[in-house]
Amino acid sequence: KEVDLNIVMVPVVYQGEEAMIRADRAKQHTVNSMSPVSSRRFSVEETNRYAGGFNDLSRMATAFAGVASFNGESNEIVIRGNSPRGLLWRVEGIEIANPNHFPRGDGASGGGISILTSDIILDSDFHTGAFTPEFGNAISGVFDINLRKGNQDRHEYSFRLGAIGVEGLAEGPLIKKNQSSFLVNYRYSTLALLEYSGFRLVDNTVIPAFQDLAFNINIPTRRAGTFFVFGLGGMSTAGEKAAKDTSEWRSGVKYKNEAELHRMEALGIRHLFFFRNNKTYLRSVALINMEQNLFRQDSLDPEMNSIRTYDEQISYGTISLSVLLNHRYNRKNSFRSGLITSSKSFILKSAYFNPEYSKMADILDNSGNTGSFQSYFQWKHNASDYLEFIGGFHIMHLLTNNETTVEPRLSARWQFSNGHSLSLGIGLHSRSVDLLLSPV
Repeated sequence: KEVDLNIVMVPVVYQGEEAMIRADRAKQHTVNSMSPVSSRRFSVEETNRYAGGFNDLSRMATAFAGVASFNGESNEIVIRGNSPRGLLWRVEGIEIANPNHFPRGDGASGGGISILTSDIILDSDFHTGAFTPEFGNAISGVFDINLRKGNQDRHEYSFRLGAIGVEGLAEGPLIKKNQSSFLVNYRYSTLALLEYSGFRLVDNTVIPAFQDLAFNINIPTRRAGTFFVFGLGGMSTAGEKAAKDTSEWRSGVKYKNEAELHRMEALGIRHLFFFRNNKTYLRSVALINMEQNLFRQDSLDPEMNSIRTYDEQISYGTISLSVLLNHRYNRKNSFRSGLITSSKSFILKSAYFNPEYSKMADILDNSGNTGSFQSYFQWKHNASDYLEFIGGFHIMHLLTNNETTVEPRLSARWQFSNGHSLSLGIGLHSRSVDLLLSPV
């Protein structure tokens, strides 16, 4: 594979007589130039380097200051003591549903393994608090993920066989004249392949199986800007099987069959347009997102007859639109403003077997629509090459309860010597709770 380097230059406040370029990576400089506080840049190389990380972004983040693992079975993370459910996932500048296989219930921010593999991401940012006004509906942290463009010069293919999964990737140019490209990555569970090959690993457990797909298509134009069509999705299954020997049924769940299915799919289009003044750009992102969690439980009688005892379906469908306008007045001042709107449909159902009436009884049966509106404004002032201030506010309105929150925020960063800086951030932050906990 070719090495494709993306080098980003930022303007300085005062023009010097010389420029020095160093090979080391300045991790304190994030991809998002307006996030100077409690933010860290990470690369694909870092994701692959951490032992036991499984090329997983969340597991990699546990090596950062203030971040701890929730438990060994899940990649959910605790950031500065906050709940893992306070984490926000963004891809290409817009919020997405939990991008993990085997999530830990409705509203979870993690799972067994991430759908986003390190082969498809570009340098991205990880924020651990004191967010700038651009980020809303988050309390503990933000993963702001950028997807990598495919090779614009030649076609490349790679194949990987590992303990987690079998993975294949293809990338290359679509039309070389306009520098358009594609990238697609598919992965399938190794344990499921072993099961299909006849290697029985366990008796009473459904082999955890998953598969996921991600792609990114880059289409630049001469006058209309650059279009990106991207998508990711995954499906995972797990469960338990009842013991064949009825003498083992005394241990409780040995007489039950349990099956769970998790799905997450996202399809989006991003448009990036630079105005002729070379100081203003407009970024628009539209996304369709679906997530579904199913759980079923059957009990067996001594004659091996199956009876459905529990059934649960939690499904969401979301349509989101994000528009961002960024303008740089001069080398010292720039501002950014945006609007985010989303419409969410939901199906929340659960039922259990009532032995008194010998039929299923509803615990929860609700469906409908809700949504939210978010807007923000932030201003950045570079007092010098070493001192910067960012201030603004974020507004969020929830249609679920018609509540509006206004969150002012202010941050500053002072680079007082080489390799040392002092940063400060203060503001209000909030996050909406799961619909299962809301008065829908």
